[in-house]
Amino acid sequence: MDETYKTRPVLWSADFIRICLANFTAFTSLYFIMPTLPLYVKQLGGTEAVVGLVVGIFTFSAVAIRVVIGRALDEWGRRSIYLGALGILSIAAIGYQWAGTVAGLLAVRVLYGFGWGASHTAAGTVAADIIPASRRGEGMGFFGLSNTLAMTIGPAAGVFIGVEWGFPILFNLAGLCALIGLALAYSIRYRPVQAAAGPRGSFIEPAALPFAAISFCCTTIYGGIVAFMTLYALEQGITNPGVYFSVFAVAVIVARPIAGRLYDRSGMRVVMAPGLLLVTLSMLILGVSDHPVLFLLSGVFMGLGFGATQPTLQAMVITVVDPQRRGTATATLTLGADFGIGTGAMLLGLIAQTVGYATMYLYSTVGGIIALILYFWYEHHTVSSDESGVRVDDQ
Repeated sequence: MDETYKTRPVLWSADFIRICLANFTAFTSLYFIMPTLPLYVKQLGGTEAVVGLVVGIFTFSAVAIRVVIGRALDEWGRRSIYLGALGILSIAAIGYQWAGTVAGLLAVRVLYGFGWGASHTAAGTVAADIIPASRRGEGMGFFGLSNTLAMTIGPAAGVFIGVEWGFPILFNLAGLCALIGLALAYSIRYRPVQAAAGPRGSFIEPAALPFAAISFCCTTIYGGIVAFMTLYALEQGITNPGVYFSVFAVAVIVARPIAGRLYDRSGMRVVMAPGLLLVTLSMLILGVSDHPVLFLLSGVFMGLGFGATQPTLQAMVITVVDPQRRGTATATLTLGADFGIGTGAMLLGLIAQTVGYATMYLYSTVGGIIALILYFWYEHHTVSSDESGVRVDDQ
């Protein structure tokens, strides 16, 4: 057995549990709103293109804040930024109920994006600070599970609450979840940040750009899922569209810890390529789906693929940068993901309005194919013939 696994440092510390729970409540807030928002836009008279715009603009405001928040986390510390971001998230979630027009909804979405972009980046950075270096792949996998557990209950519960109890109650509950996350985040013992010596760093971490590009291509597909899965599921005769996200989430839960351990032991190659292939295949199945079983099978493949690739990308990014640049590196990676979701929602919305949802999902496989090409290019240029991938270091 590898010496690294004979004496393993503690992963499940009190602070790691707190950051996972805080992340869980923030994502529960997000997933209450995410699948119900297309229904809300339709209720306000919006088209598929408007649905894509409302979903997508959130990600672009998240991108705008991430550009500066990564360096701020590295230079000002994690605590105040994380707590402030969760406060904004709560206020914006409650504010959805007062957006009586598409224009008002767009304004609230921009504010929500600011809160989400800052809190998500901060949470990932705090988790990276807490997790022992030799268990980084495994730790980021478990940390990511807090997102996924929220997805198992959030979408289905959100659709039920929004349809049966009304959107105002839904938005108030989403705001309450963010407030609970704020209380949990307040109790974390944050480690002091030691700013890097020399000139101030840039807002973007160059070493993270290849991973951000792969994430961008992969999440253009997810943008189509977020924006239109609820409407497509209803068209397919699925009573509660949240069931797709629940199946997706269960598959992610299965994949994340396995992928984390494989990455720690064998490197990125055994995780990334199979994961990206599964994401691409899931869209092919979704595009030809004519039965609920195929619809749900697509969710399983999508979850397995995302569960393998997303925490692996984050672990790879954290590994290739200095500790003082982890905030900026995390922000750079999530910039790619946010741009992908926003671009996918808007572009696929225009396509769906022209050719329908099924053909739109077939077109979205292009994102997975390009992600595979970028990954193999990166591997070819950075991994030597006798090395299986980027390995965890002792930072």
